[in-house]
Amino acid sequence: MSLREALSAGPIVLDGATGTELMARGLPSGTPPALWTIERPDEVRRLAAEYAEAGARVLLTNTFAAAPAFLTGSGCDTSEIIDRAVAIAREAAGARAYVAASVSAATRDGLGGAGVSGDFLMQFERLAALGVDAIVVETMSSIDDVREAVAAANTVRGDTPLVVCMTFGADLRALDGTLPEELAWVLEDSGADAVGVNCCDGPETALRVVEAMARATGLPIWAKPNAGLPSCPVTDAEFVATAERITSAGACAIGGCCGTTPSTIRMLAAALSNRI
Repeated sequence: MSLREALSAGPIVLDGATGTELMARGLPSGTPPALWTIERPDEVRRLAAEYAEAGARVLLTNTFAAAPAFLTGSGCDTSEIIDRAVAIAREAAGARAYVAASVSAATRDGLGGAGVSGDFLMQFERLAALGVDAIVVETMSSIDDVREAVAAANTVRGDTPLVVCMTFGADLRALDGTLPEELAWVLEDSGADAVGVNCCDGPETALRVVEAMARATGLPIWAKPNAGLPSCPVTDAEFVATAERITSAGACAIGGCCGTTPSTIRMLAAALSNRI
């Protein structure tokens, strides 16, 4: 079964946070997590394997913030990181999980600028050539950047599924004012395979975003909310209880972003086991 088919069958359990988990293991605050793909590959592999063992059926590659704008002065190259990160995720996944490629906004402020389209294109071309199971554009703040990313992906991805996620505040608006419904409509029109939300302020906000998306579109919905960070952390039990409501509201893929751990995903997989 392809990941596209698995999303249609849903709900499917995604992995949890990478950045906050690597920080807990020593990644300096403010350092792009993607750098540890080269500098600490064993730690990246260990985390991915823990998520697979916990029951995640999709592992995201450690390529968030791998665009050139994040690597200045690091001595690391975007293509080198992508190649190594995909290999690491595949080693960790084995036959247990799909490997989806994480792609961030192309600039540090998440609001685009000169060269954005080219930077997206370079990453998508590399990932498609490596045959990942899906490309997941995450934590987008600008609908203009979403359009740039999807247009670039569509030129090179072939049949590789494309998921695009924005992050929304408690007012259900992205940084540029975009509403969940607007994101869904743009993605429908541009040919993306799924619409999503990640890294919002907690699972309750993600629930409201998913409800809005489900009213607006028939596209599969992907959700990876934070564990209430930074202002109002929630326990694993509280996170999972809301995650179950998120799947009932229409999400076909559910995992976690900042603050979630392999323990969170283990509890989530157990809770959803009778529905997968």
